[in-house]
Amino acid sequence: MSDRTKQVQFRMPEELHTDLKAALAYDRSSFADFFNKAAEDYLLKREKEQQKKSKSKNGGAKNG
Repeated sequence: MSDRTKQVQFRMPEELHTDLKAALAYDRSSFADFFNKAAEDYLLKREKEQQKKSKSKNGGAKNG
């Protein structure tokens, strides 16, 4: 990964923000760490799902 970063801004409900901020403080983590990990997890899961779909289209087991 590159050392360069991008800043992202978005809005979330106040209660969700408060709860998440408290949980992250308790875990000694940061919003940046949390959202970077969430993005990485999402992309890995998405890639695995796309590989499954690709395999099933290219001669995977057929039901029926």
